[in-house]
Amino acid sequence: MTITADSFKTGYLPTWCPGCGDYGIWMSLKNALGELSIGPDDGLIVYGIGCHGNMYDWMRTYGFIGLHGRALPVAQGAKLANHRLPVIVVSGDGDCLGEGGNHFIHAAKRNPDINVIIHDNQVYGLTTGQASPTAKAGFKTKSTPEGVVDEIILVDDASQDKTVEIAGGLGLNVLRHPKNLGYGANQKTCYREALRRQAEIVVMIHPDYQYDPRLISHLVSLIREGVCDLMLGNRIRTRKEALRGGMPLYKYIANRVLTFLENILLGLKLSEYHTGYRAFSREQVLLTEAYPSTPVTPNRQLSFQGRLENASG
Repeated sequence: MTITADSFKTGYLPTWCPGCGDYGIWMSLKNALGELSIGPDDGLIVYGIGCHGNMYDWMRTYGFIGLHGRALPVAQGAKLANHRLPVIVVSGDGDCLGEGGNHFIHAAKRNPDINVIIHDNQVYGLTTGQASPTAKAGFKTKSTPEGVVDEIILVDDASQDKTVEIAGGLGLNVLRHPKNLGYGANQKTCYREALRRQAEIVVMIHPDYQYDPRLISHLVSLIREGVCDLMLGNRIRTRKEALRGGMPLYKYIANRVLTFLENILLGLKLSEYHTGYRAFSREQVLLTEAYPSTPVTPNRQLSFQGRLENASG
């Protein structure tokens, strides 16, 4: 039996907008399956949520529509159950790289022998056309009428995994150290690049789930209004809360002792200096250029220098 594009007809006509690129992807997929002699009963197509997912109604194959951003886990499960089964994922830029971003990274790492087709139009087409993760800087949408301003910069400290390769494939700006320089040097590269790009406020947050990113707007607002130059988040409101949040007891004790000594040294009464949640004004970061380097991390250096600058002023 000869398999052609017509073999996948369902009797329903597409409802995509005229001129949409989804038509071309739909036709190309049918032609490719025909050329590979993969018939309607020979494979599985897993769809995400979005305009691309409507293809489910216009492809006569075994199909499954996953939750938003969850097409890849479903496809991997099907492949594990039947290694010989051709499995294809049809997803969108928002579905796969937004809601499903973590699944995309882990699937790339596992390489489970599935094919992923991403409809990339830089917007969430099924809703109101908001900017998607692939939207380029300056791209205007209903949610970004002045143009997209988001820009992701990855500083890689000579890692040995596929971080740089994956980030480059996602279109991120990548700065790579030629050799491993350590935690502090990596931060300095981040701060210098932020200053070079005219950042007015720099926020640092450790990705260890101890800090709530929803508070960033509160940290930034006081700096933007000129009330403060430096804002520190605090994860130790109470001992019980800190320990329950995952901080080991020995780190808690060391943190309390060091904070006590630092308060005496600087004449302050802060609840925590060793936080991974900080927001700096541009001027505060530039203070690192006015004082000699110290054998501490840039964050500690910024905190101490900010105190010295205020005292001398």
